[in-house]
Amino acid sequence: MGSDGGVSPELKELLAAVRKWKSEDRPRPNDSQPRKTAERLLIQGRLDEALDWFQRAALEGDPTALRRAAAAVMARSADEAVHWYQRAFEASDVSAAWRAGRIRRNQGRDLEAIEWYQRGAKAGDRTALQRVAYLMRDRGRLDEAVEWSKKACTTGDKGAFFLTVQLLSLQGREEEASKLRQFGWELDGSIAEPWTSLAGHA
Repeated sequence: MGSDGGVSPELKELLAAVRKWKSEDRPRPNDSQPRKTAERLLIQGRLDEALDWFQRAALEGDPTALRRAAAAVMARSADEAVHWYQRAFEASDVSAAWRAGRIRRNQGRDLEAIEWYQRGAKAGDRTALQRVAYLMRDRGRLDEAVEWSKKACTTGDKGAFFLTVQLLSLQGREEEASKLRQFGWELDGSIAEPWTSLAGHA
């Protein structure tokens, strides 16, 4: 009964394909670890199937599954990756916004990049705040860059502090840049004066 004798070459080829398919390590529908299943499918080069499993992982509470799906699909389509990052952002993964913005910036679509960075910033992502500042700097909009950099500083972002110093220098505001470098910020967001800084250590 196990012999293929007497069947056509076409049927033999079909039977061989079925046997190969059955022998592969295919995930089962009741797999209890959808993220691992998705990663395994990626290794096997089965991207579309992997995306389905990443989506299932997200539905089961994996907070970074959709972001991972976006990264996985990037090699195929940047626009598709942005779509997945958007889904991730809408599912409360705030860091997905600056990742989508980075793609748009690399595509030369700066206005869309700014929109994405601002969405992330409004959602509380400090990385997005600083990226808006850099993008504004690169577009020559230094006043706006300073304002966004200051906002990033309020989150405790040390990189944004040094960026603000740099931006002030670029504007020719060397005295302010020097004061900020030496004495930091006041609680109201203004640059501290020397006596204020010293008084704070008395």
